[in-house]
Amino acid sequence: MTSSKDYRSDADDGVLTALLLGPIVAASMLYGTITVDVAQDSYYPPGWTIESPLYLPKSHDKIFPRQALINGRRNLVQLSTLCAFVLLTHLFTSNLPAFRAKETASENHGPGWERRMRKGRRSWLFVGYATVVSTTAVAFHVLCDSVNFQIWKDLSYFDVAFISAFYQFSVYVMIRLSHGGFTLGEVGLIGVGSTVLVMEAINLTIAKVLLPTTVYN
Repeated sequence: MTSSKDYRSDADDGVLTALLLGPIVAASMLYGTITVDVAQDSYYPPGWTIESPLYLPKSHDKIFPRQALINGRRNLVQLSTLCAFVLLTHLFTSNLPAFRAKETASENHGPGWERRMRKGRRSWLFVGYATVVSTTAVAFHVLCDSVNFQIWKDLSYFDVAFISAFYQFSVYVMIRLSHGGFTLGEVGLIGVGSTVLVMEAINLTIAKVLLPTTVYN
């Protein structure tokens, strides 16, 4: 769905940045939360006033703020690794001979080929491919649960499907709108950030609307 000319030419395409920086930052935040008690006054600079945490109304299962912060950052680690898994799947499939042949044909046919591909076909190909990748992520999650392999254990099947689908959507939109303004690493990293913000909004909405069904209390 994309080719090398869709990204900014640079000595480093930033693939490792897109794959590793998000999980490393999330893991470091989780490690810092586990090892440091944020409730201590010495944790904050002098003169800072921190408000008490808010609880949802009629919450039946309140947890301590530090535990809630640990849960949130553990969820962030799992989200970032899921995005890295999706991007790694794209990188792997893009190096398959069939996809390489299509990219070579696109470059050999010139601008006319690109114009024909823009007439809706490319978008439908992306939707189909993104659906396959999202289904693969959910199937991998189901397989891990069946063998009791603790990965993405705090993410529901809906979370895995939505995160993988939205991450691919955000990356694809940025590539099409930037016209070669970003490297692959920048696109992947920004996609993780946008996915985190959207999932935060969804979780807050679910917590407000469907209180009995959520664990974010």
